[in-house]
Amino acid sequence: MKKLISLFFISLLFVLISGCSKTENSTGELTTAGISSISGKLEGWSHGTGKTIVMGQYNGPNSIDVIGSGSIGSDGSFTINLLAAPMEFLLDSLTSGDFDCSGKMTSSVAGVMVYGTGGALILNGGNFFGYAQCVSRDWRAERLYIPQLNDDIMELVYFSKATTVGGSQTCPQSFDDSTEVRVTRNVSDLQVTAGWNKVFDKVSARTDSTCTFNLGKTDPGTLKWYYKTVN
Repeated sequence: MKKLISLFFISLLFVLISGCSKTENSTGELTTAGISSISGKLEGWSHGTGKTIVMGQYNGPNSIDVIGSGSIGSDGSFTINLLAAPMEFLLDSLTSGDFDCSGKMTSSVAGVMVYGTGGALILNGGNFFGYAQCVSRDWRAERLYIPQLNDDIMELVYFSKATTVGGSQTCPQSFDDSTEVRVTRNVSDLQVTAGWNKVFDKVSARTDSTCTFNLGKTDPGTLKWYYKTVN
């Protein structure tokens, strides 16, 4: 069930103006309301207008399964309007176990389907221009974003039904298209609604060959949209 959080690190070739937003009610309490769009601002944007920011499944230079997109303003601000639901072929069972994974997620409701995305592509017309990630650490001096100890990351996850998620699962994953890492995702009583939810990952342990994320709904308040161009 890797698609609970399908981190969109774009090594194969993701908010309010003050950072990445959380959903609050009038008293400031965190809610589990589904969202239909996400707004943000790319840090240090200096590329004017005419660019588009896209979230979805990247399949190659000429193939992106788009689940949301929006235009980027001259100051780097954007709003990504999300599809009501991802394409059916992107959805995966929340509780099914993959053959190359150990452990499983649990759900208080049966039959929940899920899809997650954590990063964004930046397009200039039909051309790939760059990529962005909503995280707590400025990684722009690096070739690409690779999670490190104590990093916080925001992701968008679609659930077909409201449920409470628990459990732990460890799966192989490559952050840099070369080195396989055993990635563990721990979830405890994560209450989500039907539709799109913001989920926040905390890197609680890290070695060269392992990475552990603890998943929750509380915004750490330190996240920003950092981007990097491909040129």
